[in-house]
Amino acid sequence: MPTPYSRSPWGQNTLHGGPVAALLAHQVEQRTPDSSLRIARLTTDLFRPAPLVPLTVDTEVLRDGKRIMAMRASLIADGVEVSRAQALLARTSDVDASATDLLPDPIPFPEDAEESSLIAHDGEPAYSKTVRFRYSVERGVEQPVAVWIHVPLQLMPGVALTPAVRAAATSDYVSAFSAWHSGRGRGVPFINADITLYLFRPPAGEWLCLAEMDRGSHEGIAAGAGFLYDLAGPVGRCAACSVSRPPPQR
Repeated sequence: MPTPYSRSPWGQNTLHGGPVAALLAHQVEQRTPDSSLRIARLTTDLFRPAPLVPLTVDTEVLRDGKRIMAMRASLIADGVEVSRAQALLARTSDVDASATDLLPDPIPFPEDAEESSLIAHDGEPAYSKTVRFRYSVERGVEQPVAVWIHVPLQLMPGVALTPAVRAAATSDYVSAFSAWHSGRGRGVPFINADITLYLFRPPAGEWLCLAEMDRGSHEGIAAGAGFLYDLAGPVGRCAACSVSRPPPQR
């Protein structure tokens, strides 16, 4: 059952994409047979607004191979599928090719930065009023924003966020923050229709950072992407496709 803390800024009775992706990632992990299989990619299609009503998740194993497992997880409200995740799980091995990796340097955690929420703390509870943000690179400067994000709530009572589920809960913000390069994103009427999360290692810690972001748009369609970091450096990438729509009513 969704709580008010999962609400979207787009409506009082619809859910933010972060909790939707997190719930689907959780259900995928629940069906995963052993710990050597990890979520390497999670694509969540947000093709209908997920309502603030009791929800069920239906999962299906699409392929169960020795090294690769594919799974579908569908979010269902009132008998209607509102979102669907396609997960690719990969089996870990002893191979280490990190010496040839070409990745950005770690981003230091901004210890002295003031914490903020994405939207004002007034009115009803919502997801982006609850999640905590610290900026290493602020909005409105001539480089992509770098923002540390902390999701403080459990997914469900007694169900803590695993590393992959925390990454999924954070991944939806790539749509908003990739649009805020050079301060252009405030009020841009785009809402993302999907989220794709790639993880090459499990993120560590409760704070994750989105940075090195870019975005392009044309004729009402936008695509944004960025690296996802923990304190040690990049752990993967997030991407989102967005479509234009009128700004939310306040």
